[in-house]
Amino acid sequence: MPALTNPRHELFAQAIVKGASQREAYKAAGYPVKSDAGADASASRLLGGAEVKARIAELQSRAAERTVLTK
Repeated sequence: MPALTNPRHELFAQAIVKGASQREAYKAAGYPVKSDAGADASASRLLGGAEVKARIAELQSRAAERTVLTK
C-alpha cells in the first residue's frame, strides 16, 4: 500500500507507529486542537478508519521485518 493520499492521515499513521499516543499523533499531524478531549475523540475516529488502520498495519509490518534479533 502506498502512502495515504491525505498527508495528515499519513503523518498520523507514522506517528502512531513511532509510538506516539493518539493525541500526540493527532497534534503532530497538524490538526487544530481546541481541547485534549476533542483531540482524543477525533484521533479515535481517525484511528478507526479502514485506510488508516491498514497503513498502520503495513508500517508496523515493515518495522518488524527490519528488526532482527541476534544472539
